Amino acid sequence: MNDKGFKEGTGGGARFSKPQFGVFVKNDEYGEGVGPDQDQYDFYFCDRDNHCIWKLDPHGVASLVAGRSNENADNKVWGYVDGNPLHEARFNQPSGLAYDPAQDIFYIGDIDNKGIRYMTTE
Repeated sequence: MNDKGFKEGTGGGARFSKPQFGVFVKNDEYGEGVGPDQDQYDFYFCDRDNHCIWKLDPHGVASLVAGRSNENADNKVWGYVDGNPLHEARFNQPSGLAYDPAQDIFYIGDIDNKGIRYMTTE
């Protein structure tokens, strides 16, 4: 089985496997802020063993942003595939993440693919 504790959800209902480095990204849709702390940021982070990138919002909702695509094609969730982050892209143990707000681009350190990948948020 390829899930290694993979599950989108809220709070303790979400499951990750070896979460790694992440970055805070301001979300202009939050306006003056949301939640009790008036938070304006989402937290994006790598999940090394689940081969994907997550977003954690101020409400504690964890959702998949990129990776784990096309599992039905070969029964794998890892690899090197470019394309739409949710429907085509695959990584192999992503573990580093940086964000350039001027260009609205994420840079992803993809360990077993031995490279730096990028993702736009169009």
